[in-house]
Amino acid sequence: MTDLVESFNISLNQPGESDLTAMRSNWFWLQMAIGGVGIRDGFAGLFIPGWTTTVTTASTASPLDYSEPTVITIAKLYEDTSPGVLRQFRYNLTWTSTFLTGIVYQHYDATASPQWATVTGGTITITRDAAGNFTGATSA
Repeated sequence: MTDLVESFNISLNQPGESDLTAMRSNWFWLQMAIGGVGIRDGFAGLFIPGWTTTVTTASTASPLDYSEPTVITIAKLYEDTSPGVLRQFRYNLTWTSTFLTGIVYQHYDATASPQWATVTGGTITITRDAAGNFTGATSA
């Protein structure tokens, strides 16, 4: 389940849909895509009711400087399934001269090795002009 685009199935989002597991997966992948755009646009969209967002920074200053976070992780434990399912995704961020220049989307799977897998097409390189303005992005 590491393909962001093909895992989203719009036909599962119809009124009366009974496949809640598939609908939850659809929402999960869509939120991951929205969060990635939110990072590029100043970290909007990374706060989801009922989910936990944590931030890691490379800063060793005191207090820690979170202006250029290196990892943002969003997680939720679904206890309405047996056994409970921990859903997690994260963004690994690269900064160059105070500008965000790379995002790697990753999905957590406790049964896989490695447990954090990069989403297909989820390595984003952001380009900027000489003034640091966003000019585009490519994915691999």
